[in-house]
Amino acid sequence: MIVILKEGLWRGFPYHYYISVIIHLSIYLSSLFSWYFSLSSSAKAEGTYESISY
Repeated sequence: MIVILKEGLWRGFPYHYYISVIIHLSIYLSSLFSWYFSLSSSAKAEGTYESISY
C-alpha cells in the first residue's frame, strides 16, 4: 500500500491510482460493515448483546 502511494506521488497521481484506492476503500468498508452487522445480529439472536454492550 505504501509502495502504491509512493508510485502515485511520483507519477503525479494517475487516474487509475484514484480508481484503485476508491475500489479498495469501498471493499474494505463494505466488508467492515457486513462483519459488524453480522456480529451485532448474531449477538442479538443469541441474547448476549446486553453482555457485550456492558
